[in-house]
Amino acid sequence: MAPRIALTARATSQVDYSLSIGSTLRAAMRAAPVRAVASSTVAPFFALVSKEPSVSALKGKILGVSDFGGTNFQVTKMVLTHYGLVPLKDVQILSIGAEKVILDALVAGRIHGATLSPPWPFEAEKHGFKIMLKASDVVQFHFAGICTYLDKIKNNREQIKKVISR
Repeated sequence: MAPRIALTARATSQVDYSLSIGSTLRAAMRAAPVRAVASSTVAPFFALVSKEPSVSALKGKILGVSDFGGTNFQVTKMVLTHYGLVPLKDVQILSIGAEKVILDALVAGRIHGATLSPPWPFEAEKHGFKIMLKASDVVQFHFAGICTYLDKIKNNREQIKKVISR
């Protein structure tokens, strides 16, 4: 389920849980009544793909992301910063949408690189792009976990414990 759909579904009590921890944490910081209750992965699965010889060679280039504020946007900014580049100044970042569309933009030459989640880095390799780095080599934060809304946490702790322990 797409993160925005998961947040909406949780906020309207249509689902009890989701695994969209990044979106949940960002929503919680904006006072939405949602929280992460468990985390199972401490690094993102994204990979930076490009035909450029190095991350520093991306200076002056355009990278594609799903949307501004999304996890792959945040990871892209962290990776660029780690390599001494200033996101949005040294490297332009373009919000494109679905990762399949990002791959299409790469293949068409509209962008020079992208931070993609599996299976898209491997699809990019089939088109001559290389995996420059795995984001997990540079960035570590809670990436996957069980999320729910505050009413569920307050009123049904036993169910949450059962969900987490399975």
